[in-house]
Amino acid sequence: MKLFVLYLLLTLCLTGHASFQPQRADIPPGDYAPWQEAYAGFLTNLRSSEYRHTLGEFGFPGDDMPSDSYSLYDVDKDGVPELFLKCGTCEADYHTFGYTFRGGQVSSLGSFPSGHSSLYTVPGEDGIIYHEGHMGYGSIEKFSMAGGGIIGPWETLLTETEEDTRRDGYTDPGALVPGSQLIPSHYTCTQFRPADSPALLLPIYDYQGREFPAPMEEAEVRAAIGKVLYENAPFFGVSGDGFHGDTGPVTLEEYLQPEAAYPYGKQPLKLEKTAWADVNGDGQTDCLLWLEQEEEKWTNTFCTVLSLEEGQVYAYFFDSVRDVAVEPDGTVTFQIYKDYWARASFYKNQSYTVPALEPIHRDSLSWDTFT
Repeated sequence: MKLFVLYLLLTLCLTGHASFQPQRADIPPGDYAPWQEAYAGFLTNLRSSEYRHTLGEFGFPGDDMPSDSYSLYDVDKDGVPELFLKCGTCEADYHTFGYTFRGGQVSSLGSFPSGHSSLYTVPGEDGIIYHEGHMGYGSIEKFSMAGGGIIGPWETLLTETEEDTRRDGYTDPGALVPGSQLIPSHYTCTQFRPADSPALLLPIYDYQGREFPAPMEEAEVRAAIGKVLYENAPFFGVSGDGFHGDTGPVTLEEYLQPEAAYPYGKQPLKLEKTAWADVNGDGQTDCLLWLEQEEEKWTNTFCTVLSLEEGQVYAYFFDSVRDVAVEPDGTVTFQIYKDYWARASFYKNQSYTVPALEPIHRDSLSWDTFT
């Protein structure tokens, strides 16, 4: 982190306080729909506005509530997803603002309180599920785009008391609406990442799938990553999951130091082993680094993915990784904490994860001890 702060201060000195903007989000090449470009512009402007707030120029947009995350879901099934932007500082004050693409521009759909809640799909009909649970009390509600707004009509599908949840736990929306699934959310960079982090736009461009460029030759990939591992060649550190790892330009020796890739703890990270696999499904091999940090009573474990993209090696840092698995179709998933699995998508300075089912049939990666 100290290295990144020095990098940021140097940039400020070179560019000047007033004109400095967050990093530009790297956008994968492709032909994108108007709604994608519009939402990307909306989030880019939001990121710039919130960055200027960190410099003390003005308050946050949206009633002084910083953005936290956003989700995409096609509520009315017209082929264009709505954008749900969650704002606030904690579960107690979260509010979600809804937007749609209409008449060639991003239009507001209203807002609703959203603490201790998640959004779920409603397959095959106009609607979205709002699932709330807190201190034993819960509710499952559904709203649609009828009338052009998301704040009505609302339909209560279930309410739960503390006695209900103590006995059976919170009800999964899929038990009431067949096929209903959690809608992934993506951090907007305001809460956890450095102030100049770029707007996270990759989920927008990934929404309908994107075309990957032809993979580079295996020998070229391994040679470039080998220079990072064994010759201390520089690379660019990016958070893989929206939390830590934003080091910017750095060498492996610097990356592993305390307060660099991982900002907590006094001990450096230790590179224990490496493995090779196509992590993001682009047809090109990546290198996974298994990292450990010794504490007094436990060991923290992490995974960094090194990816060669247009001649530059990028490092994507994933926090609290317990295991990495490869499914029969080649899909790579990370076990985060005890029972949460996720898969990753990344491109240059953009990376995020989405929930994944625990793989039933899987193989462990072929890890090699790093020396």
